[in-house]
Amino acid sequence: MSTIEGPFDVLICHGSYHTPEPYQPFIEALKARGITSHCPQLPTADITKLNVGDLTNPNYDNSPPSRGYPQPAEDAIVLKQILDHILEQGKYVLVLGHSSGGFVAAYVTEPELQANVRKSKGQTGGIIGLFFECAFLIPANDSVHTFFQPKDGSQPVIPPYSVVHKHGFFGLLSTKDAATYFFNGLDNTLATKYEKITFSMKIHNLTATPTTTTPSTSSRRRDGTATEGGRHQLKPS
Repeated sequence: MSTIEGPFDVLICHGSYHTPEPYQPFIEALKARGITSHCPQLPTADITKLNVGDLTNPNYDNSPPSRGYPQPAEDAIVLKQILDHILEQGKYVLVLGHSSGGFVAAYVTEPELQANVRKSKGQTGGIIGLFFECAFLIPANDSVHTFFQPKDGSQPVIPPYSVVHKHGFFGLLSTKDAATYFFNGLDNTLATKYEKITFSMKIHNLTATPTTTTPSTSSRRRDGTATEGGRHQLKPS
């Protein structure tokens, strides 16, 4: 963590299947402590971009969109726009990756955006840290999908909380028993609320996600330094 002078924002990179809704209690808790947070809907879990037809009765067996499903690079564009806006104000920001959001969180923490690098150039603000909350730290050259799959060509691994639909790993995966697998630390009423998709109120708590096949360009060395293409990416203390 870099030494900072002044307040900082938190940029939350949510996980697969998720929307910002389940993060609202956390966002409110940060707000109560005077911390501004940002949790945008990422395209890879944005049900309006997945070609599921009627949002009140989504069909996860539909064919992929004509341009293909969103991938982490599109998530990164959304996050980078927010990062740029924060840094234009000379503010500090902590990037938080939850679950598969750790993949894109690592991707957007570019060296030139870090607070210590910006300070050396006479600039204020910048990224002060990268926080992994139950998140994936994917090795270089693996994607979120390939990291969990066997390398010997044996039967693919399907997570117990996932439902694979008509097009297999070329299509969408949705969730099952989410209250148990995603929210088992919460009161059952709240956990059940978050696992449901309330389209009539446009509160999409959990949706679906395509198989993300973008390979990681980041790796973590023994000294704890994350690198991207051989460059230092983030160096926590």
